[in-house]
Amino acid sequence: MNKWQREIVKEMGFGQFLGFNVSEVTANLGHYVVDMLDTNSMKIQIGDRHVNIDKESVRKILGLPLGETRVAKKKKDEPGHPLKDKWTRRFAKLPISFKNIVDKIRVDPYEDRSMFNIDFVMLMLSTMIVSTKNGSVMYNILDWFSPEKEFKDHDWCQLMMDAVKSCKDDWVRYDPEEYFRGSLTYLVLLYLEATTCPGFEDRHKESPPHFWLKDRMSMCKDQEIKNGGFGLGELRELQEFHVDGDVQVEEEAVDLSKDEVEKGPVSFDTCSVEV
Repeated sequence: MNKWQREIVKEMGFGQFLGFNVSEVTANLGHYVVDMLDTNSMKIQIGDRHVNIDKESVRKILGLPLGETRVAKKKKDEPGHPLKDKWTRRFAKLPISFKNIVDKIRVDPYEDRSMFNIDFVMLMLSTMIVSTKNGSVMYNILDWFSPEKEFKDHDWCQLMMDAVKSCKDDWVRYDPEEYFRGSLTYLVLLYLEATTCPGFEDRHKESPPHFWLKDRMSMCKDQEIKNGGFGLGELRELQEFHVDGDVQVEEEAVDLSKDEVEKGPVSFDTCSVEV
C-alpha cells in the first residue's frame, strides 16, 4: 500500500492492521482451541476454567472497530448496498478472489475513494472474519452494512463473534472435505494472550498479531506439549494495545478436518495476501 492508502486505512479505523503479520497457525493448537470452543456459552473451555469470547476480547486482540451499528443480514425484500454493483463491475468476472482485490489496490488510482474503502473492507472480511474454501470473496456481505454509516461506525466485534459461532456450529469435525472457515487467528491469539506458556510468562509490548509470529507460536506450542499438553497454564487478563505500521495481511481458510495433534505442525490451506 502507498502512503495515501495507509492513511485512509487509519481513518477507517483499521490502522492496527498496518503491519499485521500472522501467516499461519499450527494445526495442533488450532485443533485444540476450536475443539474447546463452546458456542452455547461463547467460551473456550480450559478444564474447569474458561476464556470468554466477547466483544471486548475481540477489540483487545485484533483492535476491530466497536461501533454502534450492528452488521446483520438483510431480509430478502430489503435493498442491498447501493455501491455493490458498481464495486463488482470493476472486476472482469465473478467470483472475485483475494488476488483480484490485491491487484486492484496496487494499480487503481481510486478516483472514487469509496471503491478503495470497499476493496479493503472486503479483503478484511474474507481473510480475518470468515473465509471460503476456494479463496473467493464473500462480496454479498457488503449488503449487511448500512450505507448511511461509515465502516468504522459498525460493530465489527459483534460481527466477529457471530462469525465464530456460526462457523463452529456449521463445521463437520471429521469430514475431510470440510474447512473451519472462522477466524482461527483470533481464537488462537486469544488463547495465547489469556494463558501463560513456559518461556513466555512475561508481558510483551507488541500487539498479539505483531508479537505472535509463526516461530514464537510454534515455540509456545512445543513448550506446552513438552510440559504436559495444552490448557495447563495460568489464566491472565488481556492487555490493551495501540499499533501503527505497514500493512501485511495474511490469513486462513484452514483445514481442520483431520486430527494432527500426534503428527505435529502441518501446513494449512492458507489464503495469503500482501499489499
